[in-house]
Amino acid sequence: MVVAELWLLTDEEVVLINKAAPFDEIKLCSYKNTLLMADDVFDKLCGGQTNLEELIRTLPYACIDQMRHIAQARLLSASRRVA
Repeated sequence: MVVAELWLLTDEEVVLINKAAPFDEIKLCSYKNTLLMADDVFDKLCGGQTNLEELIRTLPYACIDQMRHIAQARLLSASRRVA
């Protein structure tokens, strides 16, 4: 199984990098244009392409924590659409 995280650099992010902005500012800006590894593995988990044990064994903890937040947000969003 392949998992990926992809950041598509925008002009705004290039400007931040060139002016030596703090890393946290660049990171916050980049979330709009990033396919997070957590999103990718959550989709694979829901699609039956992997299981939770494999993810826990292979992924960094930060990614697992992100995936937990993504799952909560998606479940909340789905429950609002049903209600």
